[in-house]
Amino acid sequence: MRYPIGFDTKTFSKSVSEIIEYDYGDFMRPANLYLNQLRNELTLLSDKNINRRLDKMQMYLQFTPNWDIESTREMLSKDTKYLDDLLFGHNQDWESGCSVRLIRFQN
Repeated sequence: MRYPIGFDTKTFSKSVSEIIEYDYGDFMRPANLYLNQLRNELTLLSDKNINRRLDKMQMYLQFTPNWDIESTREMLSKDTKYLDDLLFGHNQDWESGCSVRLIRFQN
C-alpha cells in the first residue's frame, strides 16, 4: 500500500518474499536491510506503535531468531499488515486534516 509521503510497505513485503536463501543468515541480512530501509521511511511519523512493531520485527529477525526462514517470513508479513493498519489510520488523519484546513481557508 502506498501512503501520501511515500511509505511503501508493499515494497518491503515483496522484497522479503523474493529472498531465495536456504541459510538463515543469508536470508536475514537482506531482510534486515529492507527492514532498516522501511524504518528510515517511517521515522518521519514518530509513532510509538509503529516504532515498537519495527523493534519487535528486528528482534525476532536479527537478535533472537528461531532460525526458520518461512515462519520468520510469515511473521514479517503479519507485522507488515499491522503496520499497514497503523499507516492507514495516519492516512485518514492526513485526509481529514486537509479538508479541515480547506474549509477554514475558504471562510
